[in-house]
Formats: sequence, structure tokens, C-alpha cells
Amino acid sequence: MATVAYGGAAVFALAAASAAALRSGSEVARVFWALLFGGLLFKLLGDLGWGGTRLFGMGPSALVFHDVAHVLSYAVILAALLWLVARTTRNITLVAALDAASIMLSVGVLAWYFVLGPSAAVAGGLESPREILMTLSGSVFDAGFLFLSLLVLSTTRRPVFTGYLAAAFGAFLVADGAYLTLRSVGPYEMGNAPELAWALGMVFLGVGALKTLSSCSFARELEISPWRVASFWFGPLSPAIHLALLLAWGALYPPLPSYVLVAGAVLVVYLAFRISLLAYVSRSLSLEAQHLAVRGEQSRISEELHDTLKQSVYSVSLLLGTYQEAREREEPNAGETLDKALAAAREANYQVGRPIDELRARGAGMGLDPTTLLEGLLSDVEEYFGMRAQKDLRADLGRLSPEQLAAAYRIASEALWNAAKHSGAESVWLESRDVGSVTLLKRLV
Repeated sequence: MATVAYGGAAVFALAAASAAALRSGSEVARVFWALLFGGLLFKLLGDLGWGGTRLFGMGPSALVFHDVAHVLSYAVILAALLWLVARTTRNITLVAALDAASIMLSVGVLAWYFVLGPSAAVAGGLESPREILMTLSGSVFDAGFLFLSLLVLSTTRRPVFTGYLAAAFGAFLVADGAYLTLRSVGPYEMGNAPELAWALGMVFLGVGALKTLSSCSFARELEISPWRVASFWFGPLSPAIHLALLLAWGALYPPLPSYVLVAGAVLVVYLAFRISLLAYVSRSLSLEAQHLAVRGEQSRISEELHDTLKQSVYSVSLLLGTYQEAREREEPNAGETLDKALAAAREANYQVGRPIDELRARGAGMGLDPTTLLEGLLSDVEEYFGMRAQKDLRADLGRLSPEQLAAAYRIASEALWNAAKHSGAESVWLESRDVGSVTLLKRLV
């Protein structure tokens, strides 16, 4: 009964994955499900080869077929998950792959040390390296696959199917644990409880594939939330926790086998390498974030310049056209129209210079004095609007970040513009003060 349920669930998962690979609206989803379809197909073929040795007494060639099919299955599923990680995160695919490998190593050591190793002599057939590796491979790879699917699930704009993907590999890992427990006491017989858990995992994969057909979008995240990272390193999949458990157990019940010590040494060296690798990745992500911020600022300023120039040039050209018509008709108020055109031109000059000077304020940390920029702003007010500008700038603007300097300049520029345009005052006053950690910028008319 369990074997039939597993077979039916596997066929359902294959059919749903093929439909998602052919009909999904996202190219990333189509590639992912095509790879996963290939991995599931190899897995099913391998299971059929193993079942042939049990049901029909097929020879060693069936076992070789089973082994090759399962190795191909693991490789293709791993490629599918790494593809998914690469398309939903930024610059951490290599770190994710190495983390998955470290999890596979630590889970394999735990499974052998606590489950299979103590009873290998009575487990039946666990004498050759080939039998040991194939017995452990399911739990080892499914632990790595579960980690990669949880990594994608931890992104804020995750694809709709990732929850089902994580649930599937979680069910596979539970089934693998039950399989290893049964295998530790003798040869595994078909129709046992692990096949029901494997069937449940296949159902989750099928439902996830069908979810992809309705809607699926992908977005690449710059980082994973710190609490999610902490939950991994202190959670049940953490290689560090696995190593600590083995060392604590070895201290209570010595001695530890040499393979545990070798695996522990490999994990310690990897963790040291990972710290160095993360420093490089963090630097790359920081540079990318700065690049995106600069692009966004450039886009905003370009749009502001475009709108300002378009509106100002249209206003000036309209006033000049009116002046020309009034002059041809020798109207007495033609001079007033010309004065309005000149005023509009001066206002346009002031407005166009604002975003450019804001960029200069953002770069004030590279040798430009931010106070000098504010003084230049006051000089522009005097030149373009005829107002008397006074200042009392006592704040230390050099302590502000480039973003804060740009914001301060934008606020001062807008305040002076409003005073010149709408207040009707003859003079304007700008002052700045430091009050503790707060910088105050005040405009008076």
C-alpha cells in the first residue's frame, strides 16, 4: 500500500513539474521546474531499479543502474536549487552551496555515528563503501536541499511555491531518518512507513508546481534578515551545532572515532574560510547597494531637471512671445512683460542649479565645504531675486553624512525659494546651530 502511494505521488509530482516547466509565465520558474523534473525522473528510475532487485531478483546491473540514477538525480536537483538561489538572492550562491556542503558533511557524520555505525555489523550489507554511501546519500542530500529551499523561503519576495518546496524536502528528510532507523537493524523491505513520508513530499512538490501555473514572480534580495541567519546557525541544520553535539558526546563517552575528528577539522577550516568569504560578499553587496542608491538619485535629479527646464523654458518663451507681440503693437506695458520674462529666466536659473548643487552637497565629504555651499545658495538668492541675504551658520556641517548634507541643502534651498517667491520680503536670514546630536537649520524673513 505504501509503495503504491509513493508511486502514485511520484507520477503526480512528475506531471505537475512538467506542466510548470512548459506553461509557467516566468522563465526562471520554467528552468527550475524543468531541472527538478529531470531530477525527479532520475530518482523514480533509480527507485524502479532498486525495486527490481527486490521483486524480481534482478542482478548487480540493476543496482548499478539504481546508483547511477540516484547520483544523477541528486546532481540535477542540486543544480535546480542553486539556480533558484541565484535568481532570488544576490552574490551568495557560492556561500549557499558551500553551506549546503557543510550541512551534508555534518549530517552524514551524525547519521553514521549515532544511527548506522553502531549497528553496521548487524545491519546487513553495510560492509562495502558503496553500500554505506548509497544508504547515507538520501538523508545527506535531502538535508542540503532543505537548507537551500529554506534559504529561498527566507527572502521577502519569495516565489509562491517555495513553502511547498521546503515542506517537500522536510518530509523527505523525515522519511530518510525513518529509513536509516529501519536500515540500522537489517535490510530495508518495501512497503514500510518511510514510503508514506516520501509520498507526502512528492505531493508537496506537485502542489508547488501547480501553484506556479497560477502566478509566479521573482525578485533578487540584497540580504537575508539577521534573525533568519541566527535561526539557521543555532537551529537543527547548523553544522556548528552538529559539531558541538559530537564534541560534547565525545567528552562524555570517549574516545571519538578518527572520522569524526577529521570531519570536525574540515568544518572548522570551512567556517574560518566562510568568514573571509562573507567579508568579500558583504563588501560586494555594500557596493551594489551604493550603486543602486546612486542610480536612484541620478534618476530623481534627471527627472527634476527635465521638469524644471521644460516648465521654465516654456514660461520664458511664452512671455517673450507676448512681449514681441506687445512691442509690434507698440503697447505701453511691453516693458513689464519683458521684466516678467527676465524674472522667469532668473528663477529658472536658480531652479536648475538646485539639483546640481545638491549633488555637490552629497560630495561634500570629498573636499567641498558644506557651509560654502549654503553661502553660495544665499548669494544666488541675492543675485536672482534682489533680496538681501544674511547668515549665521555656526553648526558643524562636516559631521553630517553625505545623505544628510544633501537633505540639509535641499531643505535650505526650498525654504529660500519659498521666501523669495511668495513672502514679498526684502531680506532673508539663514542660521544653523548644533544642539547636542541635532543640527538645526532655520530660515527667517
